[in-house]
Amino acid sequence: MENLLHSFTSLPNLSSLAIPIAQGSNTNTIYNLIFQLPVLKYCKMTFEENISFESLPRSTKLSNSIEHLVINGACHYAIIDALLSYVPQLRRLSINYFPPYGIFYSIKPYKRKCFTLTGEPNLDKNVCHEKTIFDSVHHVIIQDERVIVNSSKYFPNANELTIFNQRASCSHWNSTYYIDGIIPVIQITKLTIDYSHHPFNKLVDLLYCIPNIQTLIFKQLSLPEMDYFLLQESEKFRLVSNQNKIKSITFSLDYSLRKIKLFMNLCPKLQQLTIGMADNCLEITVQFLLLETKRTICHLSSLCIFGMNTISNKKLKTLIESKNLLDDYSIKIVDRNFYLWW
Repeated sequence: MENLLHSFTSLPNLSSLAIPIAQGSNTNTIYNLIFQLPVLKYCKMTFEENISFESLPRSTKLSNSIEHLVINGACHYAIIDALLSYVPQLRRLSINYFPPYGIFYSIKPYKRKCFTLTGEPNLDKNVCHEKTIFDSVHHVIIQDERVIVNSSKYFPNANELTIFNQRASCSHWNSTYYIDGIIPVIQITKLTIDYSHHPFNKLVDLLYCIPNIQTLIFKQLSLPEMDYFLLQESEKFRLVSNQNKIKSITFSLDYSLRKIKLFMNLCPKLQQLTIGMADNCLEITVQFLLLETKRTICHLSSLCIFGMNTISNKKLKTLIESKNLLDDYSIKIVDRNFYLWW
């Protein structure tokens, strides 16, 4: 078999190979000869029953072209582990036999772009010092904030974060300062809050710890009644207002004029605002926003209102024209979305 494989190296177009490996074969020599075939894409190795395996060292030169590997017959998982280090281009792996204690291993097991962290039992007791790196993940969703305290996972390339808490009783639980343990917070540019009854000061703390957010989305946010004037006079609020880079905010559900004013003060660099149609405060909110752009040094220049109907569209157009709220502007209506630029 070894002599036959030696002759295959002279076949420059050989891209598919199926080979039986019998008892008494020098398996390591066979592997090395296979991995030297320059354009091989598909390889099927069938091992004879009760074959003896030699210890195979892991490869340090990842240059093989195999993309589809099939292993038939008994093969120890340690051999499979070593074999996989020789095939960095592998896209498909088929193994048709495992001993009872075998495990599956992939040289790139974590290729997902989005990862959800959910609740686990005994979160506060399971301290883990070694991290599993998920370098392909760009979006992390935290469903239970408690899970990040002792999390064994780390996402070095993530730039989007969603915080969603299914446990209403945990909504006051402060996990803000643990986020950097799973994501480099300086990389996060998009933050989504899907969180009811969240104290506003906790949100300010979160924005303080994640300084480079550009897009902020609220799927839901019910702010409890509080003294907003005193809050805006706090040192932390002033720091966040001066330092944050937020340019786009979306309120997917309910909002109020009071809430809009609060976030306008918190995010003075805001350029684009997206809100839903609220019958009780839509016109007064739009009027406030457009007058604010005239009175102050405001960067806001784009407004999107979703869920609009024909009557509401006409009302807004009439409001803008009758009160001379804008001098130079354009309006576009797409489906039920009302877009306004100025």
